[in-house]
Amino acid sequence: QAFRYERSVGLLFHAEVDGAQVDDMSRAFAAELARAGTSPAALAQGSGEYGEGLREIGLKIFCRFAAEL
Repeated sequence: QAFRYERSVGLLFHAEVDGAQVDDMSRAFAAELARAGTSPAALAQGSGEYGEGLREIGLKIFCRFAAEL
């Protein structure tokens, strides 16, 4: 999620994370993932498949966000 109010901009997700951080977070929140019907292993697979492309997008988002400050 993202929002803008006047000159304020907010992001409600972690666009900056890399694969290792996804792995760390997924292990830390394994019980919550199980309740959502997935697992750390499933996230690791997606992270490996899409991680680098998503990291590039995250960096673009951050740079554009920072340019607004």
